[in-house]
Amino acid sequence: MLQITNNLPCLRKFELMNKNRQGAILVADDDPDCRAVLARRLRRRGFDVLEAPNGTSALSHINAGRVALALLDSLMPDMSGLEILDRLRAGTRSE
Repeated sequence: MLQITNNLPCLRKFELMNKNRQGAILVADDDPDCRAVLARRLRRRGFDVLEAPNGTSALSHINAGRVALALLDSLMPDMSGLEILDRLRAGTRSE
């Protein structure tokens, strides 16, 4: 179950580190309801939000260079959030 609060420490830290709001927050989740709720909450806080319904789309957004922070679902069907992280760490950014 998705639980969102207004006191997310990671968002506060991100706000402090990214005062000029350069780059967007990527929300990657294959569940459209979870993705929509999280994206809406972030937009209400003033963040620029990109959405991705799968890992391939998430990598495309990351490769485009507009992503400052990525929130990745760990269980997406085509490519999990963990697989995306492994590719980024290995320097393999291709889909």
